[in-house]
Amino acid sequence: MVGILPFFIGMGLLGNCIFWETNRFKDVSTSLFTNFALMHGDAVGDTWNDMSGAEYVIGNIYCYIWISFAICVINNVFIVIIEDGYVRSKYY
Repeated sequence: MVGILPFFIGMGLLGNCIFWETNRFKDVSTSLFTNFALMHGDAVGDTWNDMSGAEYVIGNIYCYIWISFAICVINNVFIVIIEDGYVRSKYY
């Protein structure tokens, strides 16, 4: 969590700076909540439509980068940690 937290906060601040006109990125806490929801696949279409209205190309790039990084890296790291703990407790 310590290694991923700076990237999570950085993407939240970047979303806040770029998409401040939308309701989903109007302040830092809402930006972090939106990124957390996107990371878990909640309201992806609604967020996509809100961001496309403000900055279409940058919004698409931001969504692609955040969702791909969150799903491919962050979630898989947590799954590996949980799996490692399970294997250690099972065989030791």
